[in-house]
Amino acid sequence: SMIALNTQLLLEKDIQCSAITTTYQTELYEITPKIIEQGQKEGSIVEGNSLKLADYYWGVIYLYALKRLFTSHYEMIDLNDLKRILYK
Repeated sequence: SMIALNTQLLLEKDIQCSAITTTYQTELYEITPKIIEQGQKEGSIVEGNSLKLADYYWGVIYLYALKRLFTSHYEMIDLNDLKRILYK
Protein backbone atom coordinates (compact mmCIF):
# COMPACT_ATOMS: atom_id res chain seq x y z
CA SER A 1 0.00 0.00 0.00
CA MET A 2 3.00 2.34 0.45
CA ILE A 3 3.72 1.98 -3.29
CA ALA A 4 0.14 2.98 -4.19
CA LEU A 5 0.11 5.94 -1.82
CA ASN A 6 3.55 7.14 -2.90
CA THR A 7 2.61 6.98 -6.58
CA GLN A 8 -0.64 8.86 -5.97
CA LEU A 9 1.20 11.56 -4.02
CA LEU A 10 3.77 11.98 -6.79
CA LEU A 11 1.11 12.30 -9.47
CA GLU A 12 -0.83 14.86 -7.42
CA LYS A 13 2.27 17.06 -7.15
CA ASP A 14 2.34 17.55 -10.93
CA ILE A 15 -1.00 18.63 -12.39
CA GLN A 16 0.03 17.44 -15.88
CA CYS A 17 1.14 14.05 -14.49
CA SER A 18 4.41 14.24 -16.37
CA ALA A 19 6.34 11.04 -15.77
CA ILE A 20 9.63 12.85 -16.22
CA THR A 21 8.94 15.34 -13.42
CA THR A 22 7.29 12.90 -11.01
CA THR A 23 7.61 9.14 -11.15
CA TYR A 24 11.03 8.87 -12.78
CA GLN A 25 12.61 11.20 -10.25
CA THR A 26 11.69 9.02 -7.29
CA GLU A 27 14.30 6.87 -5.63
CA LEU A 28 12.50 3.71 -6.81
CA TYR A 29 12.86 4.71 -10.45
CA GLU A 30 16.41 5.97 -10.06
CA ILE A 31 17.64 2.73 -8.51
CA THR A 32 15.54 -0.01 -10.14
CA PRO A 33 16.77 0.51 -13.73
CA LYS A 34 20.37 0.48 -12.46
CA ILE A 35 19.75 -2.81 -10.65
CA ILE A 36 18.14 -4.22 -13.79
CA GLU A 37 21.08 -3.11 -15.96
CA GLN A 38 23.56 -4.74 -13.57
CA GLY A 39 21.51 -7.95 -13.58
CA GLN A 40 21.47 -7.88 -17.38
CA LYS A 41 25.28 -7.58 -17.43
CA GLU A 42 25.50 -10.55 -15.06
CA GLY A 43 23.02 -12.52 -17.16
CA SER A 44 20.33 -13.06 -14.53
CA ILE A 45 17.80 -10.46 -15.77
CA VAL A 46 15.90 -10.52 -19.07
CA GLU A 47 17.10 -8.29 -21.88
CA GLY A 48 15.27 -5.08 -22.72
CA ASN A 49 14.99 -1.42 -21.91
CA SER A 50 15.72 -1.11 -18.19
CA LEU A 51 13.29 1.77 -17.65
CA LYS A 52 10.45 -0.11 -19.36
CA LEU A 53 11.23 -3.21 -17.30
CA ALA A 54 11.21 -1.08 -14.14
CA ASP A 55 7.82 0.32 -15.18
CA TYR A 56 6.53 -3.19 -15.69
CA TYR A 57 7.89 -4.41 -12.34
CA TRP A 58 6.54 -1.50 -10.31
CA GLY A 59 3.30 -1.51 -12.31
CA VAL A 60 2.58 -5.06 -11.18
CA ILE A 61 3.36 -4.16 -7.57
CA TYR A 62 1.20 -1.03 -7.82
CA LEU A 63 -1.72 -3.05 -9.20
CA TYR A 64 -1.58 -5.51 -6.34
CA ALA A 65 -1.19 -2.71 -3.81
CA LEU A 66 -4.42 -1.22 -5.15
CA LYS A 67 -6.12 -4.60 -5.01
CA ARG A 68 -5.10 -4.91 -1.39
CA LEU A 69 -6.48 -1.46 -0.59
CA PHE A 70 -9.80 -1.82 -2.39
CA THR A 71 -10.78 -5.50 -2.32
CA SER A 72 -11.33 -7.94 0.48
CA HIS A 73 -10.63 -11.20 -1.37
CA TYR A 74 -7.63 -11.45 -3.65
CA GLU A 75 -4.65 -13.67 -4.19
CA MET A 76 -1.56 -11.61 -3.39
CA ILE A 77 1.57 -12.04 -5.47
CA ASP A 78 4.59 -13.57 -3.83
CA LEU A 79 8.33 -13.55 -4.39
CA ASN A 80 8.14 -16.24 -7.09
CA ASP A 81 5.62 -14.15 -9.04
CA LEU A 82 7.88 -11.10 -8.82
CA LYS A 83 10.89 -13.13 -9.96
CA ARG A 84 9.04 -14.13 -13.16
CA ILE A 85 8.79 -10.47 -14.13
CA LEU A 86 12.54 -9.88 -14.51
CA TYR A 87 14.54 -13.06 -14.00
CA LYS A 88 15.58 -15.32 -16.85
